[in-house]
Amino acid sequence: MENKMESNVLNHREEQAVNKLTALGNTLEKVQLVVGSLLLAFFLAVIFLDVVMRESGRPIVWLQDVARFAFMWTIFFGAAIGLRRGTHYRIEILSHINFLKPFVFICQAVFIIILIFYGYQFALMGLERVAMPSGIPIFYSAISIPLAGIFMLYYLVESIRAWASAKKG
Repeated sequence: MENKMESNVLNHREEQAVNKLTALGNTLEKVQLVVGSLLLAFFLAVIFLDVVMRESGRPIVWLQDVARFAFMWTIFFGAAIGLRRGTHYRIEILSHINFLKPFVFICQAVFIIILIFYGYQFALMGLERVAMPSGIPIFYSAISIPLAGIFMLYYLVESIRAWASAKKG
């Protein structure tokens, strides 16, 4: 009887942990969606302005750099959200084979850790380089890579925890 009560307490705690992970993940995703949407709108406005100014014979040369930076942030935030929602490409026939799931999680974790590590190295190199002709340090766009990787890693932990809980229950 006592072991069953301890088991129920552990299951309840585990469920609470998964719920907290999910709640924080939902908040992070909402923030990413808002920021990504604003950056996408900004990107489109900048591209539109760039085309208009070029066609009018008065180009603003730094607009392309600003657009590229906004585009990178939008893409990497979208990639993190895609990982959370499971909308990235996968081999459908293998995605339902449950015993492969740990292998898939390990592969994803390795890729994400590499993305964070080398993305951070790339961002640091961007402190010494500037986009031409704007003069904006490349760091400001490159830091989106490891930051998105951190979000991806969080979402992966969230997925692993939910999968492990579902497998137990």
